Amino acid sequence: MMIPKRHKALIPFLVATIGLLALGCPAQPETVMVEMRDGARLATDVHLPEGDGPFPTVLSRTPYGRGMMHPELQRLHDAGFAIVMQDVRNTGESDHFEDIPLFAADAWGDQKDGYDTVEWVAEQDWSNGRVGTWGISAPAMTQVLMAGSGPPHLEAQHIGLACSDLFGQAIFQGNGYRQQLADTWITGVTGRLDYVKGWFYEHRESAAVRSTYDITEAAGSAHAPALHWGGWYDIFGQGTIDAFTALQYQGGEGARGNQRLIMGPWPHGIANHNDEVQYPHEALLPPGMDVIEWMRWWLDPTGGEPTDIPPEWPPVAYFTMGAWDEPDAPGNEWRFSEDWPIPATDTPFHLNGGGRLSLEPPVEPHAVTYLFDPEEPVPTIGGANLFLAKGPMDQREVEARDDVIVFETEVLEEPIEVTGRVTARLWVSSDAPDTDFTAKLTDVYPDGRSLLVCDGIARARYRRGFQTEELLEPGEVVEVEVDLWSTSLIFNAGHRIRLAVSSSNYPRFAANPNNGTDQGPPRTATNALHFGPERPSALILPVVE
Repeated sequence: MMIPKRHKALIPFLVATIGLLALGCPAQPETVMVEMRDGARLATDVHLPEGDGPFPTVLSRTPYGRGMMHPELQRLHDAGFAIVMQDVRNTGESDHFEDIPLFAADAWGDQKDGYDTVEWVAEQDWSNGRVGTWGISAPAMTQVLMAGSGPPHLEAQHIGLACSDLFGQAIFQGNGYRQQLADTWITGVTGRLDYVKGWFYEHRESAAVRSTYDITEAAGSAHAPALHWGGWYDIFGQGTIDAFTALQYQGGEGARGNQRLIMGPWPHGIANHNDEVQYPHEALLPPGMDVIEWMRWWLDPTGGEPTDIPPEWPPVAYFTMGAWDEPDAPGNEWRFSEDWPIPATDTPFHLNGGGRLSLEPPVEPHAVTYLFDPEEPVPTIGGANLFLAKGPMDQREVEARDDVIVFETEVLEEPIEVTGRVTARLWVSSDAPDTDFTAKLTDVYPDGRSLLVCDGIARARYRRGFQTEELLEPGEVVEVEVDLWSTSLIFNAGHRIRLAVSSSNYPRFAANPNNGTDQGPPRTATNALHFGPERPSALILPVVE
């Protein structure tokens, strides 16, 4: 299959990271133009296994080209499943519509392409009426959106590396624009960066529009069991967790209680290393994730009626990281839980004078001031990236800058486990009408390395939520919460816990021009971080006893 020219920039990522490109395809599938409820026709390939059928079917809907057969789909095909691959609307040989943005037709709005395709599959004479879905990254996002539409014949999903909220995780994070990720992906897949990016900015503050891309708003309509897998350094790591918890605890009958979550120490794919960190080989072997086992259980070619997740599959499996090059360090192992989040105490580590991070709150008020120049932003080094270097990279180079304020604990006498969602509660001010505040949690090794654990950003004028835009008054002190998403890590004895606060992380996030808008001429901002008895700025860590 010919790959559109605009997709070629994505090929190295697709091949090396998550293997979405074909290593080989089943011969000569039947191609059908499947009609949706509004008359749109979607190019769909049907790959039937050997035998007489009818067959259980696994559907994969993708913007990357339906001719790209992933090895996992090939395995399913060889195991006796029919495989259906479809170009989503506005991609490949499916119909294109200028006024319908990518993914808009895949959810529970006026168009329900995922729903219509599942029901079309179930009606075919080669189908036994039991349909599952599979996909990684964008093909996983189409599954999450499909789940909220509730197709009656959808009986299982295998969802890898997906966001639960397209606006709040893939495009904007902390209401800051994910520039490198969004610009590169939108350009490569659609070739229409200005239009698509403009559409997202236009609807940025619309709860009605944003809710149609957020599975937490439609969890009650979902009824399919799903296996969700992702990574602590994945671009959509929090989305994997949020989709699991929404469907596991608020899903409709069939979905509720029948979800599974697997979180590894991975980037956007399954890997146990980057240039600076090497986790054990076991990190590559997540338990209970096999797609054939999952689909056989729920779609059951023999015609059985599964009623629950097999007892040997606990609902949650997560990899707790540890000091990667210290042989006796705790962690670096798979753990299991009946629920997420696991029991932990949200513990404030207070910002104190002298750059100290302490369980004891400060007794005197303090303020630290720095200049943020959006034309000289703090460069991105590692983290939850896609097209940039990713993972737990050493932050010392950027921590040495004047516009990065660092706080750290004393050397730990005992290990501290942090598993769950991390936030930074900051009291801040600026002489600009708007600015950003960033936060990074790092694990400081005895030799001085400061390895990134997780990070986040908050745009000050959206500090009360994306629907409420409130500019800053010069010198006004306000509270801002930075969501660093989730992790599971044991800080070993002899290490330090470090928080680095700044106002940029570029090009991971677009630099704020500090002028109260997202455009126009930039200006330098004088920003301040406040902490004391009346302004208890703190890093909030979910500490596991």
